[in-house]
Amino acid sequence: MRRGEREVRDKEALRDIIRSCDVCRVAFCTDSAPYIVPLSFGFSWDENLELYFHCALEGRKIDLMRSCDLVGFEMDSGQDLIKHEIACKWSTQYKSVIGAGRLRLIDDHEKKILYLNRIMEHYGYEGPGVYDPAVLRRTAVLRLDVTELSGKEKR
Repeated sequence: MRRGEREVRDKEALRDIIRSCDVCRVAFCTDSAPYIVPLSFGFSWDENLELYFHCALEGRKIDLMRSCDLVGFEMDSGQDLIKHEIACKWSTQYKSVIGAGRLRLIDDHEKKILYLNRIMEHYGYEGPGVYDPAVLRRTAVLRLDVTELSGKEKR
C-alpha cells in the first residue's frame, strides 16, 4: 500500500470497518469486462472472514460465479468531504476494505438459514429469522471465503 500510514491491519479495526458498511460491491470476472454488483451482506469472522449474500437462483451473478468463482470485493463507509480554499487540497475522509476470495453457492438448508440470519443481524434484526419455505427454495445463498483482505482509513 503506497500510503502506509492509512493502512488498517488490526483484525478488530477491520471488523469495525466491515460492521460500519451497508453495501459490499462484488466484482466478477467476465470475458469482456469486470462486472461489479452492490449487495446486501452479512459476515462472520472467527478464524477466517466469511461474507454472506443472497440473490435469485438464476441470473448473471450465478452464471459468472459458476464460470469463475474467484471474485474481488470492496466496501466503504465514513465518507466526509474535507473542503479547503485551495482546490487541490480538497479531500475525503473514509474507511474501506478490499479483498478477494472464492464464492460458493450454499445448498445445505441449515447453513442457508444461518447465513441469512447473519445478513439480517448485520442490518439490526434481532432474533432468529422466520423464512417462508417457498421463498427459501427460490433463494440462492452465497458464501465468500475471503483469502485476501486489506483495510485503509483516512481521518
